[in-house]
Amino acid sequence: FTIIIIIFIQGISVYLSSPYYFNYQNIFLPQKFVLTDSWSYGIFEATQYLNSLPDARNMTIWSDRKAACYYFVGNCIMSRKIDANKQLPDYFIVTRRGVLRHHFKWSDIFTAPYSVDTIYSDKILSNPLWQFNILDRRENYIKIIDAHNLSDLSFVDDVENMPRPIFPDTICNITNFGAQSTLTRKQIDAKEDVAIIDNEKKENAQAFEEAIRECSEKGGGTIEVPSGLWYTKAIHLKNNINLHLSKDATILFSDDPDDFLPVVKTRFIGLDVYNYSPMIYVQNAQNIAITGTGTIDGNGKTPIWDSFIGNQKKPIRKLYNMSLNNVPIEDRVFGTIEDALRPSLIQFYNSKNILIDGIKIIGGPMWTIHPVYSKNIIIQNTDIKTLASNGDGIAIDSSENILIKNNILSTTDDAIVIKSGRDEDGWTQNKPSQNIVIRDNVVTHAHAGVGFGSEMSAGIQNVFVDNMQISNADRGFRLKTTLGRGGFIKNITIQNSTIINPGIKDALSLNMNYGSSTIKPKTKKIPEFKNISFKNITITMTQKTNYHDIIIVDGIKNNLSHILFDNIKTNDENATTTIKNSEQIRFNNVKNANYFIKNSKDIIIINDRCSAITQKNSKNISHLCEE
Repeated sequence: FTIIIIIFIQGISVYLSSPYYFNYQNIFLPQKFVLTDSWSYGIFEATQYLNSLPDARNMTIWSDRKAACYYFVGNCIMSRKIDANKQLPDYFIVTRRGVLRHHFKWSDIFTAPYSVDTIYSDKILSNPLWQFNILDRRENYIKIIDAHNLSDLSFVDDVENMPRPIFPDTICNITNFGAQSTLTRKQIDAKEDVAIIDNEKKENAQAFEEAIRECSEKGGGTIEVPSGLWYTKAIHLKNNINLHLSKDATILFSDDPDDFLPVVKTRFIGLDVYNYSPMIYVQNAQNIAITGTGTIDGNGKTPIWDSFIGNQKKPIRKLYNMSLNNVPIEDRVFGTIEDALRPSLIQFYNSKNILIDGIKIIGGPMWTIHPVYSKNIIIQNTDIKTLASNGDGIAIDSSENILIKNNILSTTDDAIVIKSGRDEDGWTQNKPSQNIVIRDNVVTHAHAGVGFGSEMSAGIQNVFVDNMQISNADRGFRLKTTLGRGGFIKNITIQNSTIINPGIKDALSLNMNYGSSTIKPKTKKIPEFKNISFKNITITMTQKTNYHDIIIVDGIKNNLSHILFDNIKTNDENATTTIKNSEQIRFNNVKNANYFIKNSKDIIIINDRCSAITQKNSKNISHLCEE
């Protein structure tokens, strides 16, 4: 009877705790169902961890438990409204109780520059700097979140779950419209019989045009390209068209610039212009696909296209001056041998709902896949190889909602690069590249595995890069710009990737003093790099090198800030990091022998082994390590 009374009283006490029926000590509740209305369990341990960090007295934290402010030696805030431009916490202490009772939304707490749906989101809570579980109960947690590592990843799921374009059942086979495949590549390259070659090229171009027109007039469908070599001029796709290449089908493009006239509205190195048509061009359209297992050959490494490279400096300056002087785009008409600007291979201009899937691509005269002012784009399962100079593989330009996954790239320039316009044109159009997911790609050769800029005047934001395998690239990940470009690169997360043999260059590079730009900016607008994280990156050298600078951080007037390097591993025992003109840079578990720091401040280095640090004109350099 006594036992029954005890159980009854215990039941009443539990009921009176509604809606938080159990606290940490209650032994009746299974571990996986723990809820709590307890006071501040674990807060002391959390603040003691923060107090142990270098320069803790100069730090600011935010907590959903008031007790943290009693224990922390630095500045502690709990306000519901904080202007993050003036007072941004270094760390957040969040508890299960805070999750259950408050559900503070980030937008309710903070204003710009950061924007996260909720500080208690699963994505944020799944990657704490420090965590304490009471009695090993997974849901009884206190977590420390590094504010410098907060990235808005709310866009990732939306991008990865974008719907694929769907097409009507209509099939238009190009052979039904007069297309011929009688020539070999050897005959075309040798130009053995010009009249026959030109005639077949003309008839194939007409067949593509008529097939696209008929399918389009029927509401859309699939342009079927059967096996064979199809030599042709420019192809312009329309709404609801799927260009499908069968196995062993190759579309080979002409190398005669006149075959890409009349000029179309396009963009060249961040400058808006009327120029030669890209080889496959889509303008003001939606629901477009290029699919199959065949090959698109841009035929870009030929004497005529190579000659454009040596002759392009004068027309580039001419176009840049037009941009500076706000000459209307309609009056910037190029597309001549004198105004020699190379076209891209595949370009989507002001279009949406696009899929490229499965095909093999051999690059054209310059950039390969080049979306401009476009959105909702999936590029997957492709094999891209470029041969010509400036042969970027995938160049995203002032476009948004992009998924790039499961591709193999070998390129003469950046494998994947993100841009958003050059100087005046970028500022005028004001269309950033944003909401981009890059995952599970393999790069076997490149200038940079993934690049950002240098044309980024409209800004680049919300980029998530995951599981990249990069080998034999000059650099693994490279963010570059220069004084006068303006714009921003922010909210970038790069993680879980490997870099093998990063040439003679730095594997991870953030450079605001890029010196190889084709045209020097005419203004002094300062760009901004902010809120960028590199996590779980492995850099492996399989050959000897005299270049050991694996990380470069080079800003302008400390406009490069809030950067995190977390768990960066390398087998180079002489690995070096250089930091210049930057602030609020944090290194956690970076295998590095030497740090060179100049004109910088608020640098925190936390490692299990000590590194040599050389600094000049810098302050607040904290180094926590074990001898």
